[in-house]
Amino acid sequence: MSRFDDLNFIVIEGRLTKNPILRDFKNNNCVSTLNIAVNSSYKGKDASYVQEVGFFDVEVWNNAARACNQYLTKGCKIRVKGSLKLKKWENQDGSKKSKAYIKAENVEFFSNEVKNQSDEKGETKGEIEASLGINLSPVF
Repeated sequence: MSRFDDLNFIVIEGRLTKNPILRDFKNNNCVSTLNIAVNSSYKGKDASYVQEVGFFDVEVWNNAARACNQYLTKGCKIRVKGSLKLKKWENQDGSKKSKAYIKAENVEFFSNEVKNQSDEKGETKGEIEASLGINLSPVF
């Protein structure tokens, strides 16, 4: 058995394709669903570069979810660190379905994106972090 058998860690950087969606639960937990577009390119057979876009669903929980919902909007650039998860369910017709998503452990807001949002609300980054009890980990 290798030391990488149980490794499940992913880092992606991209832009939100729509505003975060926040769901509150009765037990004071909440989850924010983010949809991220990630650009990549590779060299094709004719030596020209081919552009691709991948779309990823991300779940962010509790204080980080509230921060994402409050300060991020469609088009904001973020970096997500987390693990890959698989949801499985059965449809009403009995067919089995599954979907991969990323469970975020850390969401980093790019500094200019946080600044633009906080300027509109009259808050500094430090005030945002203090009110939510989290570190926004901006990328410079």
